[in-house]
Amino acid sequence: MEKAFLKIARVALLCVTALALVVTVLSALYGAFEFRPATAAQQPKIAIKLSDMTAPKSAQAETPSEPENKEMAVSRACQDVAGKLNNLNKQIGWEKRRDSSWNAATMQFESKVVFDTSTEIDAAKLCKGTGRIVEAQNDKLQPYIKKIDLKDAYYGNLGSFLDEMAKDAQRVEGLDSGSDVRYTVSSAFEWYNDKFNGAVDEARDKAEQKQADHAAAKVKGSAGLYAATISFGFFFSCCLILVFMRIESNMRDLVAETKAQKVQ
Repeated sequence: MEKAFLKIARVALLCVTALALVVTVLSALYGAFEFRPATAAQQPKIAIKLSDMTAPKSAQAETPSEPENKEMAVSRACQDVAGKLNNLNKQIGWEKRRDSSWNAATMQFESKVVFDTSTEIDAAKLCKGTGRIVEAQNDKLQPYIKKIDLKDAYYGNLGSFLDEMAKDAQRVEGLDSGSDVRYTVSSAFEWYNDKFNGAVDEARDKAEQKQADHAAAKVKGSAGLYAATISFGFFFSCCLILVFMRIESNMRDLVAETKAQKVQ
């Protein structure tokens, strides 16, 4: 009877040992998978279209606080953008308010002063102002993307946006000055900057979420490896018990055989 019970216990323990081995392997694989390296955040691909612009809001433009550096190098992209802005101004004009107008010379709205509203934008000032915008957006993504530089994305998209405006200029010229769908160069430029900033914010939020997801995955991976360690310990213990049970069974057989020989 004892021998039959020992055989049944050994079979049951063997099944438990096999199950522990399966759990160990699966937990280890799960933990290793969750610990896989996180994919690096990519520089955002920004596409801003004129057709997306609705009811542009007028807001005072950022005024450069540092003294202008006359020797600052003006990039070809800035020069191209400045030229496009000035050409558009000749067609649809800068924004004019009841008490102020956009002064291209200072890149800000001014009131109670007299200036020529047809003044062209100075490329150096434009580069300084837009360069500050690009740097601010670079700082947002710096923790997630190494050596980030959104300069090409900013000026490339802005150039395409202004090209669309140039094609649309004739339609805008024919609209009434009080029309809700009419826009000016300055209001469209501000709208573009807002959209660009929003696109970078969205890219930053996605990068933050990806980082948070990776941190959560590492916690899950740690739990999986911890479970694998416990399962392996249980598996090893079961193996030892099986060995002892086998020894016990052999000892019983040996004792029984010895007794039988003595009786003979």
